[in-house]
Amino acid sequence: MLKALLLAVVSTLVFSASAQAQYEDDANGVIGGLGSAEGWQPGWPNPQPPYPGHGGGHGGGHHGGGHGGGHNPGIERMVDVHRFFNGRDQLLTLNINEGYQVQYNYLGSFRTFAQNRPSRKPIFRCYIYLQSHFASNDYNCEGFINEGILGYAEQNPTHKARRQVVRCYNGATHFVSTDQWECQRAGYWVEGPLGYVP
Repeated sequence: MLKALLLAVVSTLVFSASAQAQYEDDANGVIGGLGSAEGWQPGWPNPQPPYPGHGGGHGGGHHGGGHGGGHNPGIERMVDVHRFFNGRDQLLTLNINEGYQVQYNYLGSFRTFAQNRPSRKPIFRCYIYLQSHFASNDYNCEGFINEGILGYAEQNPTHKARRQVVRCYNGATHFVSTDQWECQRAGYWVEGPLGYVP
């Protein structure tokens, strides 16, 4: 139990520091610098290498430019948000290894948009110290600890974003899903929407 708690605290501190720096440095509203092959590193904040057509660097991918990296404006960049649960706490992460390191059970994933637009809102990973994680659209995490951004969601359904992400609650902890019935089967009720995702 103590080992799991220590792993959770260390994981939180590492995620929080990286996420905060990434969020503050991201002047273009793009998560993880996916437009630059040279800037890519495995794990947070970049969940995967640049997609074809988004690669920067020397070759620039299919449509990329030279050294600064280009991207194909017709292709929307996405971020995988992995969901883990230990029976009391749901951990949302861009780094799939983080959930396995703290020995949570993998529940699957959903995708968010990597780039912000006027029609979108951010989804942040938040932490109630020594208790549990939750997701919020509020940068201040409703008075709790902001551990970083998980991506962006449309405020209303669109042709690219038809799945609603909901935040659920059971009186003690939160649970996030794109399936409100999953929440209900787990003993949670829908607290509200976080946005629409692909």
